[in-house]
Amino acid sequence: MILGENARRCAAATMVVALGAGCARNGGFDPVTFPEAETAVRYEVELEGAPDERAEALLRESLGLFRRQEDGAQSIAFLRRRGTDDIDTARRVLRSFGYYEATASVDVERIDDETAVARFTVDPGRPFTLTRHTFDMAAPVDPPSLDPAAFGSPVGRRAAAQAILGAEAGAVSALRRDGRPYARLLGREAVADMERAELEVDSRFDAGPFVRFGELSFEGLESVSADHLATYVTFEQGATWNADDAAAFQRALSETRLFRSVTVRPPEEPPADGAAAPVVVTAQEGPPRTITAGVRWNSDTGPAVRAGWEHRNLFGAGETLELSALVGLEEQRAEARYRVPQFLRPGQDFVAGLGLRNIESDAFDETAATLGAGVERRLSDRWDVGAGGLLEVTETRAQGETDVFVLAGLPAYANYDGSDEQLNPTRGARLRLDAIPFVSRSDAGDTALFTRLEAVGTAYYALDSRRRYVLAGRTRFGTILNEDVSDVPAGRRFYSGGGGSVRGYAERSIGPRDSDNDPTGGLSVLEVGGELRARLFGDFGAAAFVEGGAVSEELYPSFGDGMQVAAGLGARYFSPVGPIRVDVGVPLDRRSGDDAFQVYLSIGQAF
Repeated sequence: MILGENARRCAAATMVVALGAGCARNGGFDPVTFPEAETAVRYEVELEGAPDERAEALLRESLGLFRRQEDGAQSIAFLRRRGTDDIDTARRVLRSFGYYEATASVDVERIDDETAVARFTVDPGRPFTLTRHTFDMAAPVDPPSLDPAAFGSPVGRRAAAQAILGAEAGAVSALRRDGRPYARLLGREAVADMERAELEVDSRFDAGPFVRFGELSFEGLESVSADHLATYVTFEQGATWNADDAAAFQRALSETRLFRSVTVRPPEEPPADGAAAPVVVTAQEGPPRTITAGVRWNSDTGPAVRAGWEHRNLFGAGETLELSALVGLEEQRAEARYRVPQFLRPGQDFVAGLGLRNIESDAFDETAATLGAGVERRLSDRWDVGAGGLLEVTETRAQGETDVFVLAGLPAYANYDGSDEQLNPTRGARLRLDAIPFVSRSDAGDTALFTRLEAVGTAYYALDSRRRYVLAGRTRFGTILNEDVSDVPAGRRFYSGGGGSVRGYAERSIGPRDSDNDPTGGLSVLEVGGELRARLFGDFGAAAFVEGGAVSEELYPSFGDGMQVAAGLGARYFSPVGPIRVDVGVPLDRRSGDDAFQVYLSIGQAF
């Protein structure tokens, strides 16, 4: 039986509220919670009655019983109250899937004085069907109408609130992409037929005036040049206003690291229909200088301290000067890097740098200076490439001989980063390809040509939806195109072993050795490794890893002597600045001169 007029109005009002509360902006539900006293009761949660896996997954993410399970509860009474507070949340979750008659209940059973079981039961009831959904404009516009189904409205299917709200948001976005930046949703009216379990929705919009891109208008700039910021614009003045283009411009400005905050928007007051509107950029500049510091400790190389200073706006156009230094027992480095963004074209930077280094290791001793310059270009959000030139002078002491080399090179690279985080990636992949043709001349007058090629790839896969368990893998391959390893200065050869390579072996220790059992490096390298990372409780986690590496004096790694393999365990503390890790690696095929284990302390994951 169809609802009477009064009942239909009541149902309509109820359904409007239900749709509005059915789904948070990002599809999640954040019930208000209050801190409780020290835990006295540990409990398990049993969820019953969810209509499907997706609804069950969202219930588990949204209900306080699950969200605060690790905290326990102060008492059985507090646990019951937590479950009771979850009932409204569960009904909102189920409404988002089209179940508008859903009910829920909770039962808490005490097991003993310190443990309990909370049984949360939902009854979704009948799924409602969306039989009609219309988009109405407050005033006629061109195009005259929008099709709700084209934006994902579930007409003829289950009346999921999330899909209905998503269709409305999609319509607003479409209008804002088509010259109507002031478009907005005025509201909706939903009418339910409770007997037939059917829903009709009418959504009403104000499209606003048709607008074109006008001149740039900057607010809040102090030391940053407006002319420099204008080089990041990808749209033309007079073109139809497109919210996606404006958002891309805002994103590009934010990525310059010059601002605390920046927004790109049309003016507050809408212009006349068909007019050009100023593109208003409101910015708050951030501090231009940054000081950084870090520390690491490895059992084979000892402690090392890194410090850095950066200025990101030297002359008003985002020019960056970065000074850094590393001081360790075996290695000392000092570097200066200068970068000019938007060099000759958008998305391209000019870079130049000077590096000084001193290395004293079992493999070789080296004192060197490198001067380089080139251009880097960003091809997309994930790909960037670069090329340039370098000049290097190095004094190398290896295998009882001291040589001075002058090298000239043409480095080029391609880099892909599809990972989700820099210091603690949990999904995605990375790939780095490097090629450097070199010409070298020694103090003895010998000249050599060689090309150094290297590829490093990593991949990350989360084993669960909360990304608490992550499987990570790494592969490295390199080869030097030259037939005689002695033509290549020791500092430019390939080595393996150490904290960023094969944990468990000392730095640069894997590969050929001389008569004194010191590593000599090689013309090729191959490394593979895998790691299982787990966030166990709170901010603490653990890792288990297996890694292997081989170095050869041939163009391709030779496994005649076998790959050196190591395995180990690690602990992680997930601090606000990134994971702090402690790893212990053990060589599985220990050779003469290898330590029984190696220990590594650093910030960030191993790869």
